[in-house]
Parts: sequence; C-alpha cells; structure tokens
Amino acid sequence: MESSPKTVFFQDMKEDTSHDEKNGLFIENQEEIPETFQLYDKEEETNINDNDDNPECNVVIESSHVTVPDGGYGWLVVFSGVERSAGLLYLQFFNRYNESAALTAWLCGVASGVRLMLGPLTGAVANRFSCRAAVVWGGIITCISMIISGFAPNIAFLFISFGFLGGIGRSLAYCPAVVIVGLYFHKKRGKAVGIATSGVGFGTFVIPPVIKLLFDYYGFTGAFILIGGITLNLTIFGIMMRPLSVHRKIEAIQQRKAEELIVTDVEIKILPKSERLDANLYDSIDFTIPVLQENDRIKKNNSFSNLKRRISSVVTFTKSKQSKPKERTKKKLFEFSLLKDFRFTCFCIAILLFTLAFQSAFVFLPAYVKQVGGNDTKAAFSIVIAGVFDGIGRILSGFILDTKKIKTYRIYIYNSIMFIIGGVSFVIPNLTDFVSIAIACGVYGVLVGSYISQKSVVIVDLLGPAKLTYSFGIMILFQGIGMLIGPTIGGLLKDINGKYDYSFYFGGGAMLVGAIILLLSNVSHFLMVKREKKKTQQ
Repeated sequence: MESSPKTVFFQDMKEDTSHDEKNGLFIENQEEIPETFQLYDKEEETNINDNDDNPECNVVIESSHVTVPDGGYGWLVVFSGVERSAGLLYLQFFNRYNESAALTAWLCGVASGVRLMLGPLTGAVANRFSCRAAVVWGGIITCISMIISGFAPNIAFLFISFGFLGGIGRSLAYCPAVVIVGLYFHKKRGKAVGIATSGVGFGTFVIPPVIKLLFDYYGFTGAFILIGGITLNLTIFGIMMRPLSVHRKIEAIQQRKAEELIVTDVEIKILPKSERLDANLYDSIDFTIPVLQENDRIKKNNSFSNLKRRISSVVTFTKSKQSKPKERTKKKLFEFSLLKDFRFTCFCIAILLFTLAFQSAFVFLPAYVKQVGGNDTKAAFSIVIAGVFDGIGRILSGFILDTKKIKTYRIYIYNSIMFIIGGVSFVIPNLTDFVSIAIACGVYGVLVGSYISQKSVVIVDLLGPAKLTYSFGIMILFQGIGMLIGPTIGGLLKDINGKYDYSFYFGGGAMLVGAIILLLSNVSHFLMVKREKKKTQQ
C-alpha cells in the first residue's frame, strides 16, 4: 500500500563544522556530499522525479521540542522569582513632602502601574531575548532609580525617578520572573508559581520593619541608597534564570516486516550559490518521497545511506519552494488578538478591578490603623501580618489548586475567592481595635495571596502554556491600570471625606463587580461546553 508523500529535510551531521554552508547540504560539488544525513520534518513539499528505480533507504526523522523539567533546576528558578514589597513608603512620602493624600497615593500608583502596564513590552523583550536578560537589566535600572530617588528635591522629581524609571526596572524584573516559572513547570505549575510569588508576601514580613529602621537610622537619602543596594540582588536572581534547553526527540518510521522503505519516485533539488536570492535562503533541501511500506510502525536509529550515488542524476534546479531557516524566523512582539477570547478578556477586566481594590487597601491600611488610634509600630505590623498570611496563602493555594480533583474547578474557586475578598473589604473599615484589624488583615492576606499567585496558572488553563508570555503581559497591562487609578481614587475619597473608610468601601465594591464579570464569563463557558457535549452525543 502506498503511503502519502513525506517531506523531509537533510542536514549534514559531519563532525567538522568549519564549513557551515555544507551543514544544510548547500554544496555545489556533488562529490563532497556525505553518505549519511540526519532528517528533519518540514511542512513544505517540493515534488520531483527520478527514474532510478527502487533505491533502498532507512529514514530517521528528528523533531524539536522543549522538555519541561518539573523539578530539579526548575525549583532553583522558583526561588529566583521574588518580588519585593514597597512597605511603608507611602507614609514616608506623605510626611516628607506634605502633599495631599491623593497625590502621594498616585505616586505609589504610578510606580506600581508602570511596572504592570509595561507588561506586554517587557514580555516581548523576554520573548525576543530571554527572561534572564530582562531580569538582570531590570535589577540594574531599579537600583539606579532608588538611589536617584533618595536625592529627590520634591514629589514631582519622585514621579520620574521612583515612579517611571523605577516602574520600568521593576517591570523588566517582574513579568519574566513569573513567566519563566510557568514555563519551567507543567504538572507542578501551581505549586511552583505559589512558592515563587510567596516572596512578595514573606518579603513584607521582613521589608517593612527593615525600611522603618533604615529611615530611622540613615534618613531619607541613606535609606533609599541602601534600598537600591537591596534591589540590585535582582540581577543575581536573574542570572540564575537559565533558559529551557531544547532537546531533540527522535521519531522514526518503522515497519513490522521490512527493515527498509522502498522509494519509487525521487527527485532532489539542490540549490547552488549562484542561484541564491538572499543570504539567508537556500541552505536546505526539500524533497518529497512517495514511500511503499507495509505499515506505519516506527523504527529508530537509522539513516539515509548511499545517497551520493543517487544525487548524481539530479538535473532540475529551482528557486521557488525554499524557505528561511526556522531559527531565523522573527517572533512577534505583541499578540493582542488574544483579547478576542471572551473568557480571557473578562478575566483581564476582573483583574483590573481586583487590583484597583487590593492595591488601594494595602496603600491605606497603615494609615487607617493610625486613624483609629494605632501607633507607627502597629501600622507597620498591619502590613507585616497581611504580608505573612499573603505568603502562606500563595503556597497553600498552589498545593491545593494543583491537586488532581480540584484542577478542573480551579477557575471557579478562583472566582469565589474574589467574592470573599470583596466582602472582607467592607468589614475592615468597621473595625476599631487592633486585634480585630489584625485578624482581618490575616484573612485578607490569605485570600489576596491565593488570588494573585495563581494568575499565570489560570491563564494557562484558559489559553495554554504556548501563549503564556504574551497573555501574561496583556493581563498585567490591565492590572497596571488598576494599580494606577486605585490608590488615586482612594486618596481622593480620603481628601473629600477626611478619613480612609470610603477607600475600603470603594475597593470592596470594585472587587464585587469584577467577581460578577468573571462569574458571567464562567457561566457562559460552562453552558457552551454543555451544548457542545449534547451535539456530540447526538
């Protein structure tokens, strides 16, 4: 029985690589063609004919794929994906420059917003170059921005140094750090992302007290210089982010009864240098072989042999069917077409509203503690408590949502968490004693940590890992918008009403609206899947 034509590509496997042009069988002298070649699967076909009957050959087809380690070095990369906490900088800016709450909060919003809104760009940079390069440069830029901020004469200068320059640096470090963890893991992706992002939560256990001590002992300028030194560690973490190695998996064609494939009609087109249209073209041979075989079983570790004799009869040359080498194909910078996916778009809007709410809460939480009579220490510890439980929530959610029985319902659990966070946001401004506030901070931290840590995992559930770099960049663009406007609106509400209560009410309302939008998309998807199942059963 005759099989369909199979397109293959030759590559010279000689030990001597000094003649690189020969590696693609781009050879004018037929006597120099080696007798054994490696074969690569290709999509394009070039049909040619040779009257040489029944040449015998064995076929090896080699395909390229990326192996996900799911452990080993992958765990080291997890501990490199650490996002530091900003701590109590809002109060420092507020006390130093005596500006309005809205303007001071907007500074914090700009710093976080730029970091996230540049997500598509930094994702493209990581995709074009590497996650390692992006994080290393991000650490350097962040360090410079912090040192410059220490000498800021006014808050306008801080918008440039701390807000925009610092936002660019942290964006280069943040997006690739999260993405590489998602790429390094498959079965353990939820656990890995949870551990990686827990650095944010546990960082708030250490950073706020450290920042307070730095400002107390070294002053505003000295503290920012030292913070710059701390952020320079991002470059070390970035260096540890080794790209995934590309492994080759051999896929051969076998027969049950015959050891060789019988080739009936063969013509090979070899392109001499004189017929090149471009320096990047024609370093390969494409040809089609109609193969007669008894079955499609796979046989490994074979190769084309005695090819030199067969090529001597080639007489046809062409320029029309050649393509550029695969490794020279440029990657897209952006992939905004992903927003055509209704579910993904709803998820991005929900993330925007969620970020708008929780960022406002974390910015104003220490100020609210002081509003109800707490001192600076209690104000700092409110962030510490929220941060510690944030880290716990990130790790626990990774392990729980990664279990086999729960994975299927991960997006629905994710949606439910958003509803609960919205409810807690309404409770906080009704608490006046520190113990109650501390308990609420712990609950809030666990829920927020669970929600934030699994963003990239949910995106993979929605769109698959192949689009993670692009989709995560788009998602944090929406998140950046929320970061930018959330604290600003919260600050305006404080300026208008004289207290921070309404900032929390505003955040809770935004959170519930986002949860409803995500719920509608999930219900719509559930009904669509149900209809498709009925159609297939009929």
